[in-house]
Amino acid sequence: MANTKVQSEQIEDGSITADKLADGTIVAAELADNAVTTAKINADAVTGAKIADDAIDSEHYTDGSIDTAHIADAQITVAKMAANSVDSDQYVDGSIDTVHLGDLQITTAKIANGNISTAKIADNAVTSAKLDTNIDIAGTFDVTGATTLDSTLSVAGNVSIGVTPKTWHADWEVLQIGERASFFSQASTTTGIGENVYYDSGWKAIATAAGSLYQQDSGNHHFYTMASVSADATSSPSEKFTILNNGNVGIGTASPASTLHVDKSFSGTLVTFHQTAGSTSNDRGLDVETSSTGTTVQRWLNSGTELMRVGGNGNVGIGETTPLGKLHIKSADSAASSVNANANELVVENSDYTGISILGENECNIHFGDNEDPDVGRIEYHHSSNSMIFRTNASDAMTITSDGTLKTTAGSNVTTVSGSTSFLIHESADVKNVADSSTGSATYRDMHRFYCNKSGQFKVKWQALIHSGSHYWAGRFLLNGSQMKKSDNSTDATHYFGSSLASGESASVHVYRTFEMDLGDVKAGDVIQYQMVSSSGGGTPVDGAGQHLRMRNFQVYSSTPSNMSSPVIGESLGQADTDSQNMTGLTIGSVGIDNKAGMALKTQFALHDEWNDICYVNNAGTTGVTFLMNATRDLDQNRHKTALVRYAYNQAFTEISNSQQNTTIEYQVTDNRLQYRFTSAGNYLVTLLVMTGG
Repeated sequence: MANTKVQSEQIEDGSITADKLADGTIVAAELADNAVTTAKINADAVTGAKIADDAIDSEHYTDGSIDTAHIADAQITVAKMAANSVDSDQYVDGSIDTVHLGDLQITTAKIANGNISTAKIADNAVTSAKLDTNIDIAGTFDVTGATTLDSTLSVAGNVSIGVTPKTWHADWEVLQIGERASFFSQASTTTGIGENVYYDSGWKAIATAAGSLYQQDSGNHHFYTMASVSADATSSPSEKFTILNNGNVGIGTASPASTLHVDKSFSGTLVTFHQTAGSTSNDRGLDVETSSTGTTVQRWLNSGTELMRVGGNGNVGIGETTPLGKLHIKSADSAASSVNANANELVVENSDYTGISILGENECNIHFGDNEDPDVGRIEYHHSSNSMIFRTNASDAMTITSDGTLKTTAGSNVTTVSGSTSFLIHESADVKNVADSSTGSATYRDMHRFYCNKSGQFKVKWQALIHSGSHYWAGRFLLNGSQMKKSDNSTDATHYFGSSLASGESASVHVYRTFEMDLGDVKAGDVIQYQMVSSSGGGTPVDGAGQHLRMRNFQVYSSTPSNMSSPVIGESLGQADTDSQNMTGLTIGSVGIDNKAGMALKTQFALHDEWNDICYVNNAGTTGVTFLMNATRDLDQNRHKTALVRYAYNQAFTEISNSQQNTTIEYQVTDNRLQYRFTSAGNYLVTLLVMTGG
């Protein structure tokens, strides 16, 4: 062909084929710009084999003119592309997919810095299948938003989630979550969890607030608190709770010496156990158990001094390291080494005075019980009346009133005792004075009488003298009008001024001396009289010459007291030349009170539902008795009774006047005794004025 240009319109479509062109016959210099278009190139006419290396660069094709439809698979290789010849501006979004990329064709060396951004990565386009097994990051790894990692993440520096981490010391590896939570490890020996703390040459606060810290090292667990300080200021952790690898737990100590060691060096309560609910035997506040009876289950100390211990055998010692009973309270050592096995439930010990105090505002009690009656015996003190009651066999048996008077409901077999250990059951301090001027017949004069309301024996004490003259005196006791016996029940109960003297006394005729005598058996209802007579020096009765016989301070004692408030009937005023038939007072015995004038004033302590004596009467008489009673229950002025009562020999009672509140009373006559009792419950202080008419 001549050197004449051939125009494209002069060439038929398909007339020039690759077979008709010699290699190199068409060069780029011979082609006009845009002379060759894709419309003029048959499909598959241009292959990689027909394109010289580096023959096509980005300057030789129009943007978008070559698409994947015109490029056979694997026709464009990295070897045929100049470095940086294809950038993100040269391809259409989505035109290059994984099918057109060979394995490992895209490496970090072929990606310019910043060339891949999240805007250029479709959602879910990067999956674990497209990532290598491990991801290594040299430096800090920040994650914002929700991220899921299915593979191993290795970060050489600290990691934070949701916040920029604090700068920890280089020895620490840290994961910080949010502003204040952190997980950390240090030198492969310590791991832990922190809240509002970080370490940088000392523990510091992340924010201005208090902090807390948990650390674990070598199997030991440590829990700390940190006081509130300013952000980034240093604070010293205070260890509060510790668990050692040997199982010991410490609260307030970092070195617990026992299974549970609680140590507190500041004021306040050390331990509080509080159970707000519980209805069965298994709902317990605290169980302490040991398997050996020889061990000490609990010890309580103050500054190293033992205060109390509980032994494995159940014995409790307060001030005692080896308790001798179930409860042993010791103030000081008494040198005792044992106690009675039948009385070892409570042991109280001191080196000097030892006692037990029972404090109360109303009643204080000690109860004695058994399987049938929890109150079969009792010692009871009433503060309202200042009286003490003793209960035996489920009944109140004895009372000591505020003035020292004893009252008892004891039965028979009252025995006599000598000396001051016996109980005073009757006393009259009155002075009895009888002028003895009898002639031709020595006559005994009544000086004192009393009535027995229980069986047994008694001791009597009294003082006596003869006032003037050359005479001496003698005395005797009568039982129901007949000579009485002493306690041997064989010797007459007689004496004279020089016999039956009390211990320490010496004989005297005209000076008071104290005498005592043990009397023989008596029974309820017996009347005992004491009589005196003028006598010779040896005690033989003689006629009187007007001299006066005197007696005072008459007392009756018993080791098992009877009713201590028993009335004393027939106390003489000592009129001259009188005998038992016409003495002033409430005379008793065979004569009774018929036609005899007199009165007696007495105070008693009475219990509910118990009969109490007013006086002795003789139902054969023709007159009666009038008595005025004032009773106060439990020393409460709103519970009292005042009554004026007359008793006639027809055994009829008439209340002449009556004023009472919350109190009722009954009367009776039994065994020639006029009696009363209260039917309203309580304890009564009673004042009686008993009067007889002449």
